[in-house]
Amino acid sequence: MNYLTGARSLKVLAIGETIIDEYLYCEPLGKTGKEPVLAARFVSEDKFAGGTIAVANHVAGFSDHVTLLTFLGQGNSQEGFVRRNVDDSINGIYLYQHHDAPTIVKRRFISNYPFQTLFEIYEMNDDDFKPEETEAFCTKLEEILPDFDLVIVTDYGHGMFGPEAVKILCKNAQF
Repeated sequence: MNYLTGARSLKVLAIGETIIDEYLYCEPLGKTGKEPVLAARFVSEDKFAGGTIAVANHVAGFSDHVTLLTFLGQGNSQEGFVRRNVDDSINGIYLYQHHDAPTIVKRRFISNYPFQTLFEIYEMNDDDFKPEETEAFCTKLEEILPDFDLVIVTDYGHGMFGPEAVKILCKNAQF
């Protein structure tokens, strides 16, 4: 417990992709009469702030000084939901992708029983990060990294961490 108590004073930076996790629970009805597709009846839904937001929220339970650095899309940004679901003690730094890029949403359709995933739909940007977005991210990293004792990087493979950002993180993050 002393180790965890000692983490209270650490200045922690959580960096990574914001992912909105949506779960739509349904009851499979079987094949439709007109086409060979599965029909289901909607039952309920849950929506969670996932990705690096979940990590930052968990870390805020151990440290009083957590900052979140993440990208949101400008198309369907989900910013209101994100801000409502980031712990109030966390300092959020939000960068924005170009106007066509949405904030990543992973929508899963789940059979109400036995809770098996039927299929998933991802709403995300297929393009690489634009040079000006990468430059803004790298500039922000160089500016703030010296202020933190610990940096937690969550890379979900959606293009946020290019070679330039990785170099800056490896060179400038204390731990």
